[in-house]
Amino acid sequence: MKGILRNGVLAAVVCMILSGCAGTKPQTAVMKLDANPTTGYEWEVTQEPELFEITSEYISSAEDEEIAGAGGTQVYTLKPLQKGTAEVCFTYKRPWEEEAASVLTYRMKVSGSMQISVESAAAELEGDIDTVPMMPEFVIE
Repeated sequence: MKGILRNGVLAAVVCMILSGCAGTKPQTAVMKLDANPTTGYEWEVTQEPELFEITSEYISSAEDEEIAGAGGTQVYTLKPLQKGTAEVCFTYKRPWEEEAASVLTYRMKVSGSMQISVESAAAELEGDIDTVPMMPEFVIE
């Protein structure tokens, strides 16, 4: 009898693991944005409400490291803190100016199991239709 009960419990645990019922690993969202701090422009990130822990790292372009004024990539990593929906806004501007060069707004949802989805995205970018880049997308891991 003990053997049957033990095998039944073992089978249930294996089933939960294979089907994902035993827990889902929280996701992170990564955003990579072109940046060039030598111009005075920098990315500013805001969120309302605060659902994410946001960390940032600037990576210089490897091929342009020795060129003065060369740009790179600003990498943001968002880790969910709680369940909910938030508006996450990336603004590219000079701190002493009121007008932004670019504003990227994402409506993001975090589920109870800390899974992330992007519900919508909008951009206000300077330039005409021929010079505006593609809307950056989050990589969700």
